[in-house]
Amino acid sequence: FLARQQPASCLWWKATMASASELREKGNKLFEAQRFSDAADCYSEALAQLRLADNGPEVPEDAKALGVPVRLNLAACLLRLEDRSDEAVVLCDEVLAADSSNAKALFRRGTARQQLASKACAGSEAQRSALQLARKDLVQAAKAEPNNRQIRSALEDVSKALAILPRSVGYGLGSGLYSDRKASEPTAPPVVCSTCNRIGHARCGKACWIEQRARWLGVSEEEAGREPGDFEDDGTLMEVMRAARPADYEGPGSLSDLSDDERDELEECLDATDRPYPQPRRKIGLTQAVHCAEELWAED
Repeated sequence: FLARQQPASCLWWKATMASASELREKGNKLFEAQRFSDAADCYSEALAQLRLADNGPEVPEDAKALGVPVRLNLAACLLRLEDRSDEAVVLCDEVLAADSSNAKALFRRGTARQQLASKACAGSEAQRSALQLARKDLVQAAKAEPNNRQIRSALEDVSKALAILPRSVGYGLGSGLYSDRKASEPTAPPVVCSTCNRIGHARCGKACWIEQRARWLGVSEEEAGREPGDFEDDGTLMEVMRAARPADYEGPGSLSDLSDDERDELEECLDATDRPYPQPRRKIGLTQAVHCAEELWAED
């Protein structure tokens, strides 16, 4: 019987977790009803109980796990209450200390810093610093969740707020010691791919290939991406290219249009194996170059 008895500390843990979970659920319902002050009270009480558990010799994993949403939910409430942004930053700091890539914590801390910037003196160094920190958080949040429109919208707002700040910020009302220094240009928002929604490139896959092909051929993307009906069909792109660049699609006798010097230059260019490769003095049609290469190979 004694062996089956649970230690008092274990029972206390279970009671604490049950109470904190119940307070969290109550806070969630109040939050949904937009009773943010009451919801904050519930989350604060739940967090106080979990912090008592944090002071013990060993903190159970379920207590750590529960502490994350409680802190983030409390931060969300504080962002909707007046003059509580500083507290929201501290709560997000605690979450990020354990998980530096938590997107919700980064987003809410960035939002809290954006609120702090809006309350700072317009054009002051404090406002610039708060906006820069906010932008840093929001960029990291956008990288973690590139499809989150709310994060990207907040990032755009902060970037615009930074862009309109004065070039340099002095001290006091007059020009300061370093007022002639230029402020660093705000970094542009990250490029998001229109195909895969990842950050770092504008396009990828087939769409990117069609764009590059159209630019290289000098035709529209619609024309470059139009596919023939079957494998043996040349498609419409060949007709467009023949009309746009007739010199490149002349018949086999087009080599006769080249002078002896131009013919020698072309052969030297095709036959070269070491850099720097010799270049013709004028543009040579692709068909002419191919025919010249065929003749060189036939001679070899």
